[in-house]
Amino acid sequence: YDAQHNLAHIVAPDETIRSRTYDALGRLVGLTDARGQVERRRYDRKGQLVALLAADGQQTQLTYDGEGNVLRARQGEQEVSFAYTSVSRLAVRRQAGQEVRFAYDREGRLVELTNEHGRRYRFGLDAAGRVVEEEGFDGLLRRYERDAAGRVTTVHRPAERRTSYTYDAVGHLATVAYNKEAPTSYRYDFDGGLLEATTATTSVQLERDALGRVVREQQGAHSVRYEYDVRGQRIGLQSSLGAAFAWQHDVLGNLTTVRAGAAWQAQLRHDERGLEVQRRLSGGLRLDWQRDAAGRPTSQRVAVGSQPTHQRRYQWQGDDQLTAIEDSYTGTTRYTYDAVGTLTGATYAEGSADVRLADAVGNLFRSPALNDRQYAPGGQLRQAGGTRYKYDAEG
Repeated sequence: YDAQHNLAHIVAPDETIRSRTYDALGRLVGLTDARGQVERRRYDRKGQLVALLAADGQQTQLTYDGEGNVLRARQGEQEVSFAYTSVSRLAVRRQAGQEVRFAYDREGRLVELTNEHGRRYRFGLDAAGRVVEEEGFDGLLRRYERDAAGRVTTVHRPAERRTSYTYDAVGHLATVAYNKEAPTSYRYDFDGGLLEATTATTSVQLERDALGRVVREQQGAHSVRYEYDVRGQRIGLQSSLGAAFAWQHDVLGNLTTVRAGAAWQAQLRHDERGLEVQRRLSGGLRLDWQRDAAGRPTSQRVAVGSQPTHQRRYQWQGDDQLTAIEDSYTGTTRYTYDAVGTLTGATYAEGSADVRLADAVGNLFRSPALNDRQYAPGGQLRQAGGTRYKYDAEG
């Protein structure tokens, strides 16, 4: 800790160090990871975070209103703005010219959401504020019955379908019944751990150790056993059908070895951040990764022995948007995105392209005019490429 008793350094079991720095007011202004990469933060006079500079150079900027509500968030080319009610509840979210609206009752409880297409999702509440009715963007209505404890006992679904629930004396889910089918039942131990699940045709039993970990699963004549180390990490699996797996971990909990029987194994190596950088498989196959400051892969190399066989390079932009893959077999594939960061297309080395354009609510099209497909209000695909799709009463 530093002189003001702020946490300053964390030394991991592998002796790597993560550090934190603070300003004179005790606000966190710097985070240094085990590789020495620094994330920086800046605050305004009210102590509100206004800028965050990530280790990869990506910057996030925030602005606030007088009540401390975030009005605008900007990262790279993407920007989201917000508006609030007089009591600081979120009323509008805007991005790239589209907006989502939120409405509340007199008690400040959310009762309606209006999406980018102007379609509404409604909630009906009881006197205690619990949802008793729900109407989706597709107009389908669901009603909920509750017991005196507020637990859902029946869901009335479209087309007169329903789902029923019962509970045991301590509140655990005991049975679930769909329409008029036989119920599925559940049994628990004193700590609330699931011990058995039973349907009309089968049953699964679970055996747990003193710490609540599953050490055995049984279904009919077949079983699976699990083994754990002192840190609670799973290190072994054996099934009655002959499967046998073993796992080993390093002092940080990273997986280092996987064995399947006596014939196959994989050895894994991680960097200081716990990200996989190498994998060695039986038969001499080896995979190596290089990563950028954000931990994203920038290259992958496959080799058999010392002979390289395949290589890929990855290019990124902004908030984890993959822009290109250079493949030693297939050439370069490039990707494009729209103003809200949604993938819009891919162009392949031989010149072909896939178009994947989304409308304001996320329905996908293959033409710039967004008219080659038809969607239902709830987002179900109705028609595409000469094929028509039909749905049941529940969508």
